[in-house]
Parts: sequence; structure tokens; C-alpha cells
Amino acid sequence: MKNYFDFTLTGRKLFPIWFLLIVLFIVPYIVLLATITNLQHGNMNSIFDAANTANAQPAATLPLYFFPCLIGLLLVCYAIIFFLKKLLIEGVVYKDKSLVFDGTFGKYLGILLLGSFLTIITLGIYIPWFTRSLARFYIDHSALDSQKFKFMGKGNKLFMIFLFTLIIPLILFSVAALFVTKFVETVDSPPIFLFMVVGYVVELIILAPYIYLYYKWMVQVNYKEYSIRWETSFCPSCMRILFEILFSVITFGLYFPLAMIRLYRYFAGKTIAASGESERRFGFDCDPFKDYVFILAQIVLTVITLSIYYPWACCKIAKRLLSKTYLETN
Repeated sequence: MKNYFDFTLTGRKLFPIWFLLIVLFIVPYIVLLATITNLQHGNMNSIFDAANTANAQPAATLPLYFFPCLIGLLLVCYAIIFFLKKLLIEGVVYKDKSLVFDGTFGKYLGILLLGSFLTIITLGIYIPWFTRSLARFYIDHSALDSQKFKFMGKGNKLFMIFLFTLIIPLILFSVAALFVTKFVETVDSPPIFLFMVVGYVVELIILAPYIYLYYKWMVQVNYKEYSIRWETSFCPSCMRILFEILFSVITFGLYFPLAMIRLYRYFAGKTIAASGESERRFGFDCDPFKDYVFILAQIVLTVITLSIYYPWACCKIAKRLLSKTYLETN
């Protein structure tokens, strides 16, 4: 028997939070970037003037206020995201019962400030543990039918994922790119476009294992006596992610909604809730063409309305996906 999920949050209810995010984060962030761009343009002019005037001095690359402003905007963004995620979590319904979220903003703010501080003083090394703390806060404070979920992901495991699938490969790629650049400088007519394409493909190959392992790490949740996790294999999963990403790039994004649908169906079918010898499987009833057209229409409406329609698009897409997602029961 299939028991389906549902999503009840509406765009009208989500819009005020989204509006706050636009006004307090997105617009100030764009203004900050525009200001820095203008200053850097002025710096370049100063450098050229210095070539002609002995006393001309170029200005600093970045003003002192840049990083404090950036950090402040990120904190504002994360603060608004708390209310956004609270609404999203409580919009999920299973067997006519909504998820309940009882996390408080005060506790969240404490996690956010401490995590940001430790991330800065450790030069980013604390990011995996910060990510774990945020995931645990949202999941551990969510409940269904008065029973809470419990997040089981570990920060040290995520650190290893970051290190071996993202940081080290990117360092090696950067070193290789440096040698290639030196080589290209010695060639009369270097195939620049070919090198760019190869470099882009290599970056996507690096990204696929990271995406897979990160989300596999995220799906480690206990509920009652059940352990919810992915039952997947590394190579087939990475190849599927890589194919969907590459095809989305080749089609200039037109394939992206279908890529999202296909990946969601694949990993939903690989998600199990295990308890001892028994297993319950999740799944997704997919209608590729209709789902693709529906999601593409929501994306187009979001773009042409300059993101104003985004809350409605988000809720409608979530409802369509969740209403077709099920958990098999005896």
C-alpha cells in the first residue's frame, strides 16, 4: 500500500518572508557588489594613472567595510531562512498530519552566531560541523504525530567528504590548470576554447561525487524505531548525477527541470526506512513530460516576474512532487 505525502503551504503565506529576503539581503547584496565593482574600476584607472604620474597611488583592492558588511548580510539571510524553513517544514503532510517544528529563533541564533564565529577563526575548517549543527537543529526539532526525528550525520564524516571530494580535487585541478596555462603561453595558436571546455567538464566530474555524498550524508535520520537512509551505490549514483548535469549544460538549462525530476525519482526510490529485518521503501510516481512542462512553466514565470512569483512557484512545485511521493506500508 502506498501512503502519499502532501504539501499545504501556499505562495501567499510564503511571500512575506520572501519579500523580506529580497529587501534585507538580495537588494543590499547587489548594491554592495555594484559598489565594489565601481571601486575596482576606479582602482584600475588609478593604476594606469600611476604609469604616467609618479605620485599617483592606486587605492586598496577592497574597502575595509566590505567583509563586515558581507558577514552582516549573510547573518541577516540566515536569520530570515529560519522563518522560511519553518514554514516549509510545517507545510509537509503525511497521512493527513502536518509536521510540527518547535525550534526557537533564540536557540537558532545562538547556533548561527557561534558557528559563524568558529568558521571565521578556523578559516573555514569548522564548516562541516556548522552544517551538522544547522541540520540537526531543523531535523531534531521536527516531529510527526508527536514523534520527533533525529539527525544522525556526523561532522567529521562531512569534513572527510569536503576534503576528499571537493578541496583536494579542486587544489589538484588548480595546480594542473596552472601548468596548462604556462604551456598554452608557449603555443602560437592555443585551442583556448577546447581547454575551457575540458576544464569545465573536469569541474563537473569533481562536483558529482561531492553532490552525491553530501546528500547521502544528509539522509541519515531516525524516526521512532526506523532508520531512514539511502540504499545506493557510489559509481552508478555519481554517473547518473553527472549525466543529468552535463545534459542540462549542453541544452543551456532547458533540460534542467527534467534532470531534477529524474534525480528526485531515482533517489526517492533508493530511500528506505529500515527497522530490524523490515524495510519500507519510498517512491515517486513520475509523469516525465507533464511534470517537466509544469516545472518549466513555474521557472519561466519566476524569471519573467523578476522572482516575485518565486513563492508560488516553490509551493506549487513542492506540492506536485510531494503529492506524488509515497511510503510503502504493509
